[in-house]
Amino acid sequence: MNRLVPFFAQLVLGEFEPPLGYASRIAHANSFGPLRLFCAMFGFEARSIRRGDPEAIERLAGHSGVDPRSLGRFGFALAAKGREAMYGAEMIKSSMHSKTPLRYCPHCVCADIENSMERPSAAACLRAHWSLNFVTACEVHSVELVAAEPTDGPDFGHYVECHRNHIEAARSSSRSLAATECDLYFARRVLGVCQRPFSLDPYPFIPAFKMVEALGFLGAQSQRRDIGAVDRAKVRQAGFEIAKAGVDGIMAHFDSRLPKNGPANIDVYGRLAHPSSIMNIVLRNIDHPAFSELSTRLREHAVTHLGVSAGKEFLGRVVDTRSRISVAKAALEHRLSAADVVAKLIEGGTLDSEASKSHPA
Repeated sequence: MNRLVPFFAQLVLGEFEPPLGYASRIAHANSFGPLRLFCAMFGFEARSIRRGDPEAIERLAGHSGVDPRSLGRFGFALAAKGREAMYGAEMIKSSMHSKTPLRYCPHCVCADIENSMERPSAAACLRAHWSLNFVTACEVHSVELVAAEPTDGPDFGHYVECHRNHIEAARSSSRSLAATECDLYFARRVLGVCQRPFSLDPYPFIPAFKMVEALGFLGAQSQRRDIGAVDRAKVRQAGFEIAKAGVDGIMAHFDSRLPKNGPANIDVYGRLAHPSSIMNIVLRNIDHPAFSELSTRLREHAVTHLGVSAGKEFLGRVVDTRSRISVAKAALEHRLSAADVVAKLIEGGTLDSEASKSHPA
């Protein structure tokens, strides 16, 4: 490739800056005007930069003097069928990412401007995780993210240039909101930030995210999914608390949902018909090694508490054995009295006479 003429003004790439945000800043730093004029002037397509297309990234990096691999790291490249996209270090659902309106922390943006010698539109730096729909708050300042004017599209530099007063006002009136531990965990996975080992690490990003939400909704008073972003974050955090203890914690949660009297049913695991139920999430990922222990334990749990019969298929596998069944259920199934069932268990050595006292006829 021929050597590209460097732009007069060179900018340091932000640690988690998406490529289109950087393109907007470099355009304003060099007085090329709004992003759309900059792209027209140099033959760029904004969507190619946003996607992190190698050719567009190489050219922009060559003009700007930055490392192309770092510049393209947060390109939003859609995968097959457009339902998923590689973003940072993870494959995420495309619906988890929003290109407009841009969201930002007014405290971070004002700090960028105040700590830079560049013009405001070239100093204010977007962060990749602000575009994740599930991120509702700034980790640094514990305030709710603010939406930019949608008319400015992806050109954040233009928004800063035209709405500096709005940004200052947003900083003064910002609403306190702490980022949840759950959302921080998933955001850091996308950013590729090293963090202490965690029980959800082996699971692929999308199933892990769905599983946490499903666990949260299991314990929620309302099962409605059409709730606001802040309330949904609280639901996810509740599920995250359950998942913290790994498979043991998840199974303990299902144990807590068993009825104190009477037989259990499949609702212990949530609505089976719902596409985002725990059972459906596990079933869709049954062949992934990370789900091996959870699927086995769920199968054993269902055999024990739901009386799933041997030879029946459950969670993609045929059940080989029945580990436990209640005396009452055995009596009903074999048309015997409870006393006869207990007697046969004692006779076969399965139940000792002392234990039989807890099963009165």
